[in-house]
Amino acid sequence: MKFWKTFFACLLAIVVGGMALWMVGVMVIGGVTMLLTPTPTSQLGPSSVLQLDLGRVSDSPVQSPLGQLDPNTLEFLPAQSTLQVIETISTAAVDDNICGVYLRLGEYTEVSAAGVEEIRGALQEFRRSGKWIVAYDEVYSQVGYWLASVADRVYVNPMGGVDWHGLSSQVMFYKGLLDKLDVEPQIIRHGTYKAAVEPFMTDRMSEANRTQTQTVVNSMWDVLVADVAEARGLTPHYVALLADRLMVDGAQAAQEYGLVDGVMYEDQVLDFMSRLTKDASLLTPRKEEITPDQEVDMAIPDVAVSNVTSTPAVDTLPAKPMSSPNIVAFADYCLLRPNTASHISRNKVAVIYAEGDIVSGRGYQQVGDKTLARLIRQARNDKGVKAVVLRVNSPGGSALAAEQIWHELEQLRATKPLIVSMGAVAASGGYYIAAPADVIFADRLTVTGSIGVFGLFFNMGDALQNKLGITVDGVETSSHSDIGSPFRNMDAAERNYFQKNVDEVYVTFVNRVASGRNLSYQRVDAVAEGRVWSGVDARSIGLVDDFGGLAMAINVAADRAGVRNDFRIVELTEELSGLMQLLGSAGVSVRENIMRRQMGVLYEPWHEMRSLETKNGLRAEWPTPFVIGL
Repeated sequence: MKFWKTFFACLLAIVVGGMALWMVGVMVIGGVTMLLTPTPTSQLGPSSVLQLDLGRVSDSPVQSPLGQLDPNTLEFLPAQSTLQVIETISTAAVDDNICGVYLRLGEYTEVSAAGVEEIRGALQEFRRSGKWIVAYDEVYSQVGYWLASVADRVYVNPMGGVDWHGLSSQVMFYKGLLDKLDVEPQIIRHGTYKAAVEPFMTDRMSEANRTQTQTVVNSMWDVLVADVAEARGLTPHYVALLADRLMVDGAQAAQEYGLVDGVMYEDQVLDFMSRLTKDASLLTPRKEEITPDQEVDMAIPDVAVSNVTSTPAVDTLPAKPMSSPNIVAFADYCLLRPNTASHISRNKVAVIYAEGDIVSGRGYQQVGDKTLARLIRQARNDKGVKAVVLRVNSPGGSALAAEQIWHELEQLRATKPLIVSMGAVAASGGYYIAAPADVIFADRLTVTGSIGVFGLFFNMGDALQNKLGITVDGVETSSHSDIGSPFRNMDAAERNYFQKNVDEVYVTFVNRVASGRNLSYQRVDAVAEGRVWSGVDARSIGLVDDFGGLAMAINVAADRAGVRNDFRIVELTEELSGLMQLLGSAGVSVRENIMRRQMGVLYEPWHEMRSLETKNGLRAEWPTPFVIGL
């Protein structure tokens, strides 16, 4: 009897203790969540100015607030999705309280080039609403200046400047390192331009890879040059010449050559905007800045351009007192902005994100085929979902995983409209899963294509023996029982076996694209062979339908579903709950942030080498090169 009393007492203690711990856990999670939930520090009122300080902008929604932690400062940096930024700018355009935008990027801005293009398009629409944009920064990066050039007025700090020198692309090669380690890569590929394996088999770019990379970088640069020239009232030749001759060597030069409107400190810019909120006529139209004769004169390095008109520079600004407008921070406006929806529609356009490497299984900060397939089925089976937009931002990965995702998308396409919106990159496996769409939109700076396959295996046997004194031996039941072993080279039969697999996957890949794009096999094969294309060139060869960002893709999806004037957007993501929702990918994000800050430009090659073990087998993948200047 005493035993049972003790037993039930212990059991009761365990139950009560467990409930207490659970309640404490809920309270801790709730408390931390409240601490991490931002509260507005600025107030929205008449004649307010929206400060666009973007922070980190990702394609997919940020699920964990801890993922925004900067490990160096222990501060939570602003983080939002591209769609959130675009929707917020659109809301500000019709908000009577907002009279203008202050574009102030700062040092913590992390946005892909394709993301900048979409945000730039949203800002152009904002200006068409009759409101103004003023940009200011200490030092503009090239892509930052490209974004800022959309503004009515662009200012720079007197000791700052504008980086304007062109783009370059560099690839790091690991063959020499593998040779020193006695690691032998065994490569099977289909596609002349399939350059993902080149870093492991040679020490320099092949001519085919050099050709395709040069073409893509030229296309990107042409976009930046043309946009800046149009925004600033210059000619593309002139703008390109400024970079080619490194003529923009400081703030004064940036003003002299027409890239900025004035050289100011930030308090002076704030004072100018304060006056703008009361008198928008201060934004007088710019005069013609560069004449054709002056453009010709640019061939002479010491010729100064004297016809550039700017708004007041530092020495011509009025003396104190100066004032500041009512600035509303972007993060605050996301919380304070008015709800423009008159009702909640039953018609839904679902947005599904495919961001990261394509892998088998669930994936974490990757495109897991099982996770994505589940979301696609969810959208297909939901009668309220009238159309689906798949946002692809992936260099590819596992060919098998891409095929599984393709199959689910084919089933979805048979029941409702499927529109693809490409982000910074939708190449190889990323294009594979885009192929079934009814319509494919890309940004002009999107990198896509790379329709090709490779197999990559590593022989580590010599490395283990020569470097560590480890040898491997074993038995087998058949001649090739240990095919794919990382401890020996393939023989001719095994290489032929894998080559046949690679060729079959390539043929399937091309057929998938041909079917989805309504093209012949021969037509697709002619632009395939693993070659990458910019969004501009991809449209001309039929791999994408048109230029446009996520917002345009959503509108077209709604239009095709017949709900253009009555729909709401739902973003389908993997559901996390409880502690997982709080922590999410915090550990991964913080570790990545630390490594990125410490290693700088060496982070990408380090990450590439670190992921070698995941690259074994058949891959539909494109290696992202270093595009310097973006």
